[in-house]
Amino acid sequence: KYFLWVKSLPLKFELTLCEKKLLFSHFLIKDQNAPYPFYSLSSIKDGTLFEKAARQDYDYMFFGHSHRKFAEGNVISIPAAGIDEAEYLLIEAEDTITFRFIRIGFDDEE
Repeated sequence: KYFLWVKSLPLKFELTLCEKKLLFSHFLIKDQNAPYPFYSLSSIKDGTLFEKAARQDYDYMFFGHSHRKFAEGNVISIPAAGIDEAEYLLIEAEDTITFRFIRIGFDDEE
């Protein structure tokens, strides 16, 4: 049931704010028709992710696949929730686009 629901979701979401083109996706898409459409995580370590992202037609690309927080070039990676804290990205768009990571602690026993 949930697998079919997830498969029905789009692989990416594009948005234009403040004349900047933004992409939101699980990770950089290699082949959207492949069973696993994303580049591998090794593309972060060997730098090919950033080379490929620089050639894309987006000002900012937001991913979450790596579970690590970083911003390099036009790639912004949003971390996953941890055991006693979570982190999210706040994007503000007025005249320009700014973003900041916000960490929230929580007690999972409450």
